[in-house]
Amino acid sequence: MATPTNTPDHICHPVAYPNPSNGNPIHFNCGGGPYEEIHVTVYTTSFRKICHQKPQCHGLMEEDVDWDLKDDYGAPVANGLYFVELETHQKGLVKKYVQKCLILK
Repeated sequence: MATPTNTPDHICHPVAYPNPSNGNPIHFNCGGGPYEEIHVTVYTTSFRKICHQKPQCHGLMEEDVDWDLKDDYGAPVANGLYFVELETHQKGLVKKYVQKCLILK
C-alpha cells in the first residue's frame, strides 16, 4: 500500500513539562518536527479560551514550544487545571492535541 506524500514521517504526541508547574513556564515537546506552525490555545476547565499564542515563525519551527502561564492580556493565570490545545501544521496536514496541565504556585 502506497503512503501519501503529505504524511509526516513521525507522529506528534506532545509531552508537557513540568506538569504540574510551580509557576515556571510549561514546555511542550511535540516531536516529529520541524513544523511550519505550532499554535497553542489554553482553556479553563469550563472551556473558556484564555490564551492563544500565534506562531512566532512562519518558516520551519523546531519541535518545542512554551506557554508562559499568562493569559492573552499578559496577566498570570491562577492555580488550577487547564486544557492546552496544540495545533501542528506539517506538510499540509493539521493535527490537534490536548494536554491537561496543572498550575500550583
